[in-house]
Amino acid sequence: MEKINYVFGHKNPDTDSVVSAYGLAYLKNLFRKEGEPVYIAARAGKLSPQTDFVFKNAGVTPPVYIADLTPKVCYYMSEDFLTIDESQSVQAASFLMQKYNYHFLSVTDENKRYKSLLNYAAFAKNLINSLNPEHHIKVFTNHHLIRQSLGAIFASDGGISANEPFTECTIIVAAADLASFKKTVDERPEQKLIVIAGDRDDIIDYAVEKKAYCIIISGGRTVSPELNEKARRRGVCILISSFDTASTSMLATYATPVSSIADSEVAAVHENDSVLKVRAALKKSHDHILPVVNEDNVVTGIITESLLNREPKISVSLVDHNEPAQAVDGIENYRISEIIDHHRIDTLTTKYPVTFINMSVGSTATIITRLFDEAKIKPEPSLARLLLAGILSDTLVLQSSTVTVYDKTAAVKLAEIAGVSVEKYGTELMKAGIRSAESNAHDLIVQDLKEYKESGISFTLSQIEVYDLDSFLQRKDQLLEQLEIERSSRQTAFSALMITDIANLNSYLLCNLDKVPQLLNNFPVFDQNVYFLKGIVSRKKQLVPILSEMIGTV
Repeated sequence: MEKINYVFGHKNPDTDSVVSAYGLAYLKNLFRKEGEPVYIAARAGKLSPQTDFVFKNAGVTPPVYIADLTPKVCYYMSEDFLTIDESQSVQAASFLMQKYNYHFLSVTDENKRYKSLLNYAAFAKNLINSLNPEHHIKVFTNHHLIRQSLGAIFASDGGISANEPFTECTIIVAAADLASFKKTVDERPEQKLIVIAGDRDDIIDYAVEKKAYCIIISGGRTVSPELNEKARRRGVCILISSFDTASTSMLATYATPVSSIADSEVAAVHENDSVLKVRAALKKSHDHILPVVNEDNVVTGIITESLLNREPKISVSLVDHNEPAQAVDGIENYRISEIIDHHRIDTLTTKYPVTFINMSVGSTATIITRLFDEAKIKPEPSLARLLLAGILSDTLVLQSSTVTVYDKTAAVKLAEIAGVSVEKYGTELMKAGIRSAESNAHDLIVQDLKEYKESGISFTLSQIEVYDLDSFLQRKDQLLEQLEIERSSRQTAFSALMITDIANLNSYLLCNLDKVPQLLNNFPVFDQNVYFLKGIVSRKKQLVPILSEMIGTV
C-alpha cells in the first residue's frame, strides 16, 4: 500500500471534528507531491445525526470509519514480491529466484490465490530425495513441463493433449549396453519411464517398443524418420534436448510442478492481522518471512521481522483535539505529522517535531478555513458548506460565548461560497442535531463524550443540545444510571452529562459526585444530582476550565 496520512478528529466525533478532518485532507492533497503520503480523512466513531445530515446535504461522502489504529500487517508489509503458478516447473522457479535474488516464492493457483511457499529448504529437501543411489529418480511431471524445463522441441508429440495431467515417472539414463537397458526396463513394467539417451538407435527403438512415457534425445541429436514414425504410431513422445546427457538428466529432475515440493504447511497471514499475532508466526517460520493475503486469499505482499522494525506506512494528523484520551486508540504507534485544534493544550507528546496550530476560536473549521485563505484556495461550494456547518455547530450558530470575529468572518465567507444563508442553514443544522427525548440513554451519553484527566483525576463529560429540556430532565434517573455504567467501565472518578438548552443558552449538568462530593459546590442545585449552569453552553471554554480549577482544589 502507498503511504497514507490519516486525518482524525477525536473519538465520538462531533460535526466540527469530522468536517475539519475532511477539509484538511482535501487541502493537503491539493499540494501533495509524488512520493508523499496520501491524506485520507477518517473518523473513530459513528456519525451523529447532525453530522450525517451535513454530509448528505452537501452531497459528500463522509470520512472513512476506522475503529482503531492497532498496528496491522498492511501498515508494514512489502509489496515487492514474486509469485509463481503452482503448475509451473521447479526449473522455472529456480530461474526466477536466481534472476531476482529471491530466497522464496509464493505459490498460487490460476486465480493468484495462495497455496504454499517455495524456499531454499524445499529445494534442498527435493535434492536430497533425488540423490538416492539405490533407486532411479522419480518425478511428478507431464510432457509439457519436461519440454518447458529443458527448452526442448518435439520430434514426435505422441498425440498428447494440451491439458495433460501430471503423473509420477521414473527417469532412466540409458548409458549402459542394450542388454542392461532392456533388463532395467523389463523390471518396471508398471512404471511410466522417461528415457534419456544419446545417439543410440537401438535403445530408442526398444524404448518406443515398450511405449516409454517420454524419450529425451540429448545433445541436440535427431532421430531417424523411421523411429519417428514408429514413435508416432505407438503414441510415444520424443523430445530433442540441446543439453548434454548429464545436464539433461539434472534438468529433467526439475521438470516437476512447484506444488509438489513447496511447503503447504506455511500459512499466509492476512493484511489486517495484528502485528502482535504475526510476530509469533514469524518466529516459527523457517526464513522469518511470510506471504500476505487479502480477503480473497490473493497474495498482496510479504512480511518479515525486519519490516516490522521499520517505520509504518501510516502517519496521523489530529484535528479538533490534542488530548491522548480523546485520540483514536493505537495512535502511540505512529508518527503524528500535525495537530490543528482550538482547545486547551494537554499532555500529548510526539517523537518528532510537528506542525501545531492552536487558536482561540470557536471551531477548528474556522482554522481550516484560514488555511485555505493562506493557500489562496477557494473551497468548492460543497466543502464550504461542510466547513460552515463545523463553525455553526460548535458556536450554536454564532451565539455561543466562544464565538470570535474570526468565526463570524469565516462563516459569512463560506455561506457566500456555498450559496446559503447563515441563519437559515444554521437553523436547519441545529434541528438536525437536536436529540430526541426518546433516544436510547446509551446513545445520548456516548455520542459526544470526551474523556479528561486533571490532577490525576479522570472523568468524562458528554454534551447534548436540546429544545425540549423538560423531556430530558424527566429521564434523569435513566441518564444517571447510564452515566454510572460509563464511569464504572472507564474507571473514572465521575461521568457527567451537560444538557444545553439552546432556546435559553443555559445548561444543566447531570452527575453523581459520590467520589468527589465538593466538586460542584459553586453551582446551584436544580435537583438531586442535577446542577444549573447559567449562561454556560460551551464545554471546552466554559465548563472544562471550571471543573479543572475545582478538581485542583478538591
